Amino acid sequence: MGIRELVLRVLIFALVLNSVSYLVLRGVFDTGVDIIPIRKSSGTKAIYLIGGCQSRTERPFRFMLDGVPEDTAIYLVEYRNSGFNIEKAATDVLEHIWLEGHNGVTFVAISLGYQLAAACKADGDKLIALNPCIGKVSLLPDIQRATKILPVAYLGLIILGWMSLLPVVKTNGKPYYSLQLLLDQFKVCSNDKNLALYEFSPDVLVMSRDDNVIDNDALIDHLNNSTLIYWVDTIHFGFVDNGMLYREAVVDNL
Repeated sequence: MGIRELVLRVLIFALVLNSVSYLVLRGVFDTGVDIIPIRKSSGTKAIYLIGGCQSRTERPFRFMLDGVPEDTAIYLVEYRNSGFNIEKAATDVLEHIWLEGHNGVTFVAISLGYQLAAACKADGDKLIALNPCIGKVSLLPDIQRATKILPVAYLGLIILGWMSLLPVVKTNGKPYYSLQLLLDQFKVCSNDKNLALYEFSPDVLVMSRDDNVIDNDALIDHLNNSTLIYWVDTIHFGFVDNGMLYREAVVDNL
Protein backbone atom coordinates (compact mmCIF):
# COMPACT_ATOMS: atom_id res chain seq x y z
CA MET A 1 0.00 0.00 0.00
CA GLY A 2 1.41 3.36 -1.03
CA ILE A 3 1.64 6.42 1.19
CA ARG A 4 -1.02 8.23 -0.80
CA GLU A 5 -3.48 5.36 -0.47
CA LEU A 6 -2.77 5.05 3.26
CA VAL A 7 -3.36 8.75 3.82
CA LEU A 8 -6.61 8.56 1.84
CA ARG A 9 -7.86 5.63 3.92
CA VAL A 10 -6.97 7.34 7.18
CA LEU A 11 -8.74 10.49 6.01
CA ILE A 12 -11.89 8.57 5.02
CA PHE A 13 -11.86 6.71 8.34
CA ALA A 14 -11.53 10.00 10.25
CA LEU A 15 -14.41 11.57 8.32
CA VAL A 16 -16.66 8.55 8.88
CA LEU A 17 -15.76 8.41 12.57
CA ASN A 18 -16.48 12.12 12.87
CA SER A 19 -19.95 11.74 11.33
CA VAL A 20 -20.90 8.52 13.11
CA SER A 21 -19.76 9.66 16.55
CA TYR A 22 -21.64 12.94 16.04
CA LEU A 23 -24.84 11.04 15.23
CA VAL A 24 -24.46 8.63 18.15
CA LEU A 25 -23.51 11.21 20.80
CA ARG A 26 -25.58 14.15 19.53
CA GLY A 27 -28.32 13.43 22.07
CA VAL A 28 -26.08 14.03 25.09
CA PHE A 29 -25.74 17.74 24.38
CA ASP A 30 -28.02 20.19 26.15
CA THR A 31 -30.14 21.91 23.52
CA GLY A 32 -32.06 24.12 25.92
CA VAL A 33 -31.24 27.75 26.71
CA ASP A 34 -29.20 29.76 29.19
CA ILE A 35 -30.87 32.51 31.23
CA ILE A 36 -28.55 35.50 31.51
CA PRO A 37 -29.43 38.20 34.10
CA ILE A 38 -29.20 41.72 32.67
CA ARG A 39 -30.64 43.29 35.81
CA LYS A 40 -31.64 41.67 39.08
CA SER A 41 -34.45 42.85 41.35
CA SER A 42 -35.75 41.92 44.77
CA GLY A 43 -39.33 42.11 43.51
CA THR A 44 -41.41 39.45 41.81
CA LYS A 45 -41.76 41.18 38.44
CA ALA A 46 -39.54 40.10 35.57
CA ILE A 47 -39.10 40.51 31.84
CA TYR A 48 -37.68 37.71 29.70
CA LEU A 49 -36.18 38.74 26.37
CA ILE A 50 -36.27 36.08 23.66
CA GLY A 51 -34.59 36.84 20.36
CA GLY A 52 -35.08 35.27 16.96
CA CYS A 53 -32.68 33.49 14.63
CA GLN A 54 -29.08 34.65 14.92
CA SER A 55 -29.73 36.44 18.20
CA ARG A 56 -27.53 35.45 21.13
CA THR A 57 -26.92 38.77 22.88
CA GLU A 58 -29.00 41.54 24.48
CA ARG A 59 -28.03 43.89 21.64
CA PRO A 60 -31.33 43.56 19.72
CA PHE A 61 -33.19 44.63 22.88
CA ARG A 62 -31.13 47.69 23.82
CA PHE A 63 -33.75 49.99 22.32
CA MET A 64 -36.11 49.20 25.23
CA LEU A 65 -33.91 48.43 28.27
CA ASP A 66 -33.96 51.95 29.72
CA GLY A 67 -37.76 51.87 29.59
CA VAL A 68 -38.13 48.89 31.93
CA PRO A 69 -39.45 49.85 35.40
CA GLU A 70 -36.72 49.85 38.05
CA ASP A 71 -38.46 47.23 40.22
CA THR A 72 -38.44 44.69 37.37
CA ALA A 73 -35.75 42.10 36.74
CA ILE A 74 -34.53 41.63 33.17
CA TYR A 75 -33.26 38.34 31.75
CA LEU A 76 -31.95 37.36 28.35
CA VAL A 77 -32.89 33.92 27.07
CA GLU A 78 -29.70 32.92 25.26
CA TYR A 79 -29.54 30.10 22.74
CA ARG A 80 -26.78 27.50 22.90
CA ASN A 81 -24.49 26.60 20.02
CA SER A 82 -25.10 22.94 20.80
CA GLY A 83 -28.52 23.31 19.17
CA PHE A 84 -32.11 24.22 19.93
CA ASN A 85 -34.95 22.05 21.18
CA ILE A 86 -38.00 24.14 22.00
CA GLU A 87 -39.39 21.70 24.59
CA LYS A 88 -36.11 21.63 26.52
CA ALA A 89 -35.79 25.40 26.18
CA ALA A 90 -39.29 25.94 27.61
CA THR A 91 -38.42 23.72 30.57
CA ASP A 92 -35.30 25.80 31.26
CA VAL A 93 -37.25 29.07 31.20
CA LEU A 94 -40.10 27.78 33.36
CA GLU A 95 -37.68 26.34 35.92
CA HIS A 96 -35.88 29.67 36.09
CA ILE A 97 -39.12 31.58 36.64
CA TRP A 98 -40.07 29.20 39.45
CA LEU A 99 -36.66 29.25 41.12
CA GLU A 100 -36.52 33.06 41.06
CA GLY A 101 -40.05 33.32 42.47
CA HIS A 102 -41.36 35.54 39.68
CA ASN A 103 -45.01 35.89 38.78
CA GLY A 104 -46.83 38.00 36.25
CA VAL A 105 -43.91 37.66 33.85
CA THR A 106 -43.64 39.70 30.65
CA PHE A 107 -42.09 38.09 27.58
CA VAL A 108 -40.71 40.29 24.81
CA ALA A 109 -40.17 37.97 21.87
CA ILE A 110 -38.81 38.57 18.38
CA SER A 111 -39.74 36.41 15.39
CA LEU A 112 -38.93 32.74 16.22
CA GLY A 113 -38.72 33.68 19.91
CA TYR A 114 -42.50 34.01 19.97
CA GLN A 115 -42.91 30.23 19.81
CA LEU A 116 -40.73 29.71 22.88
CA ALA A 117 -42.56 32.48 24.74
CA ALA A 118 -45.93 30.94 23.86
CA ALA A 119 -44.75 27.60 25.27
CA CYS A 120 -43.80 29.32 28.55
CA LYS A 121 -46.65 31.80 29.01
CA ALA A 122 -48.91 31.17 32.00
CA ASP A 123 -52.14 32.83 33.09
CA GLY A 124 -51.35 36.35 34.23
CA ASP A 125 -48.26 36.65 32.04
CA LYS A 126 -47.94 39.12 29.18
CA LEU A 127 -46.51 38.40 25.73
CA ILE A 128 -45.28 41.20 23.47
CA ALA A 129 -44.63 39.74 20.02
CA LEU A 130 -42.45 41.57 17.49
CA ASN A 131 -42.84 40.24 13.93
CA PRO A 132 -43.64 36.80 15.36
CA CYS A 133 -42.99 33.61 13.45
CA ILE A 134 -45.76 31.23 14.52
CA GLY A 135 -44.70 28.47 12.13
CA LYS A 136 -44.46 27.72 8.43
CA VAL A 137 -47.95 29.11 7.86
CA SER A 138 -46.70 32.56 8.83
CA LEU A 139 -43.76 32.64 6.41
CA LEU A 140 -43.96 34.42 3.08
CA PRO A 141 -44.31 32.01 0.10
CA ASP A 142 -40.70 32.39 -1.07
CA ILE A 143 -39.43 31.65 2.44
CA GLN A 144 -41.72 28.62 2.69
CA ARG A 145 -40.31 27.24 -0.54
CA ALA A 146 -36.76 27.80 0.70
CA THR A 147 -37.43 25.59 3.75
CA LYS A 148 -37.60 22.56 1.43
CA ILE A 149 -33.80 22.43 1.40
CA LEU A 150 -33.63 21.77 5.15
CA PRO A 151 -33.32 17.96 4.82
CA VAL A 152 -30.33 18.46 2.51
CA ALA A 153 -28.87 20.98 4.93
CA TYR A 154 -29.18 18.50 7.81
CA LEU A 155 -27.40 15.92 5.67
CA GLY A 156 -24.61 18.46 5.37
CA LEU A 157 -24.47 18.67 9.18
CA ILE A 158 -23.99 14.91 9.37
CA ILE A 159 -21.14 15.11 6.91
CA LEU A 160 -19.55 17.92 8.89
CA GLY A 161 -20.06 16.03 12.15
CA TRP A 162 -18.66 17.82 15.17
CA MET A 163 -17.59 20.74 13.00
CA SER A 164 -21.27 21.71 12.73
CA LEU A 165 -21.08 22.88 16.36
CA LEU A 166 -18.28 25.35 15.73
CA PRO A 167 -19.29 29.04 16.06
CA VAL A 168 -18.67 29.98 12.44
CA VAL A 169 -21.77 32.01 11.54
CA LYS A 170 -21.21 35.67 12.40
CA THR A 171 -24.12 37.44 14.07
CA ASN A 172 -24.31 40.99 15.41
CA GLY A 173 -20.76 41.11 16.70
CA LYS A 174 -20.05 38.33 19.17
CA PRO A 175 -20.77 35.58 20.05
CA TYR A 176 -21.03 33.59 16.84
CA TYR A 177 -23.61 31.02 15.80
CA SER A 178 -23.11 27.36 14.98
CA LEU A 179 -24.64 25.81 11.87
CA GLN A 180 -26.39 23.29 14.14
CA LEU A 181 -28.17 26.02 16.09
CA LEU A 182 -29.10 27.91 12.94
CA LEU A 183 -30.67 24.88 11.25
CA ASP A 184 -32.46 23.81 14.43
CA GLN A 185 -34.07 27.23 14.57
CA PHE A 186 -34.99 27.13 10.89
CA LYS A 187 -36.59 23.75 11.53
CA VAL A 188 -38.83 25.23 14.22
CA CYS A 189 -39.74 28.09 11.89
CA SER A 190 -40.66 25.71 9.08
CA ASN A 191 -43.33 23.60 10.80
CA ASP A 192 -46.63 24.33 12.50
CA LYS A 193 -46.23 22.00 15.47
CA ASN A 194 -46.24 24.72 18.11
CA LEU A 195 -49.13 26.57 16.51
CA ALA A 196 -51.18 23.40 16.99
CA LEU A 197 -50.17 23.25 20.66
CA TYR A 198 -50.46 26.92 21.60
CA GLU A 199 -53.03 29.23 20.04
CA PHE A 200 -51.77 32.50 18.62
CA SER A 201 -52.90 35.04 21.21
CA PRO A 202 -50.20 37.59 22.06
CA ASP A 203 -51.16 40.50 24.30
CA VAL A 204 -49.34 42.94 22.05
CA LEU A 205 -48.61 42.32 18.37
CA VAL A 206 -46.17 44.46 16.40
CA MET A 207 -46.04 44.01 12.63
CA SER A 208 -43.88 45.60 9.95
CA ARG A 209 -45.68 46.97 6.93
CA ASP A 210 -42.82 45.86 4.66
CA ASP A 211 -41.92 42.60 6.43
CA ASN A 212 -39.71 40.53 4.14
CA VAL A 213 -40.04 37.29 6.15
CA ILE A 214 -43.47 37.12 7.80
CA ASP A 215 -46.89 37.11 6.12
CA ASN A 216 -48.87 39.66 8.14
CA ASP A 217 -52.18 38.51 6.67
CA ALA A 218 -51.49 34.99 7.98
CA LEU A 219 -50.83 36.38 11.45
CA ILE A 220 -54.12 38.24 11.49
CA ASP A 221 -55.99 35.20 10.16
CA HIS A 222 -54.68 33.06 13.03
CA LEU A 223 -55.26 35.51 15.89
CA ASN A 224 -57.38 34.01 18.67
CA ASN A 225 -57.85 37.13 20.79
CA SER A 226 -58.46 40.86 20.64
CA THR A 227 -54.83 41.84 20.86
CA LEU A 228 -53.36 45.33 20.80
CA ILE A 229 -51.82 45.76 17.34
CA TYR A 230 -49.07 48.19 16.31
CA TRP A 231 -47.78 48.78 12.79
CA VAL A 232 -44.27 50.04 12.05
CA ASP A 233 -42.94 51.27 8.70
CA THR A 234 -39.95 48.99 8.27
CA ILE A 235 -38.88 45.49 7.26
CA HIS A 236 -38.46 42.43 9.52
CA PHE A 237 -36.92 43.19 12.90
CA GLY A 238 -33.13 43.12 12.91
CA PHE A 239 -32.52 43.00 9.16
CA VAL A 240 -31.51 46.63 9.54
CA ASP A 241 -30.92 48.77 12.62
CA ASN A 242 -34.64 49.36 13.22
CA GLY A 243 -35.11 48.51 16.91
CA MET A 244 -36.03 52.06 17.94
CA LEU A 245 -39.11 51.90 15.72
CA TYR A 246 -40.50 49.26 18.10
CA ARG A 247 -39.78 51.19 21.31
CA GLU A 248 -43.19 52.79 21.81
CA ALA A 249 -45.07 49.53 21.26
CA VAL A 250 -42.87 47.72 23.78
CA VAL A 251 -42.20 50.31 26.49
CA ASP A 252 -45.81 51.51 26.66
CA ASN A 253 -46.92 47.96 27.48
CA LEU A 254 -44.37 46.92 30.09
